[in-house]
Amino acid sequence: MALDRGLAAALVDLAPTNGWMRAQLEEHRDWRESVWSTPDVWNDIPQRVNEVLTRINYQRVPGWAGLEGRFQLESTSARPTSEPRLPTATLMVTRPGTIDRVLLRPEWNDDLDWNDVVAAYERAERAASTQPWLARWKRENQGRIGVFFPLGIDQLVRYASVAAEAWEETQIGGTPEIALLFSFQSSLPDGRVMNVGCGQGVLSAEGTLLILQSNSTRGPLASDGLLNSGIDLTQRYAVVRPGAAPEIRTRQN
Repeated sequence: MALDRGLAAALVDLAPTNGWMRAQLEEHRDWRESVWSTPDVWNDIPQRVNEVLTRINYQRVPGWAGLEGRFQLESTSARPTSEPRLPTATLMVTRPGTIDRVLLRPEWNDDLDWNDVVAAYERAERAASTQPWLARWKRENQGRIGVFFPLGIDQLVRYASVAAEAWEETQIGGTPEIALLFSFQSSLPDGRVMNVGCGQGVLSAEGTLLILQSNSTRGPLASDGLLNSGIDLTQRYAVVRPGAAPEIRTRQN
């Protein structure tokens, strides 16, 4: 199969700089015979094109430059859209404090951009930094803490109504506005590392934490004697005030 070298180079430029296509081209001097006659290359091109177009869409959303050096975009699907908008994806914090990940869950009609994402992350990090219990849990369990974006308890889905009611019952003041996902890292047989969700909670701007779910022996409440609060979620939860230990509460009926 013969292919013009200029066209070949243009197609290869669609691949990431660290992609296997470029690496393979460096190993073979004859592009037309050794690489472009490989069926897998042609099968891979549509996916690579979608990835490039999708990333271009993300870069057109205002505030993209503010992510450089601070976040890495992961766990997103290559689905180009007609208009630039925020994706449903995960942002990894490159130099994490208390918050390690930002879990992007925008609605299709949200008028939000990367500037809003950065502002929400900074607000969540300030609140989390006033709650030393979170940092302790991370150290003891190789834990990771993610914050949902947009901010708000609605991101907790089935736990949202419980969060609002429990917060009101405790009369602890402030507003439950920062939804958190607790997870820990687990190694797979093939050497990859994955994040395993083990709990959910909600945090106020003042640092008061409400833990609504704790799964597994590495969940946020495991060391405090409650291995799985998710089993009796409608009855029990935990309140953690800044500088204090978790207080297990029973919901009022």
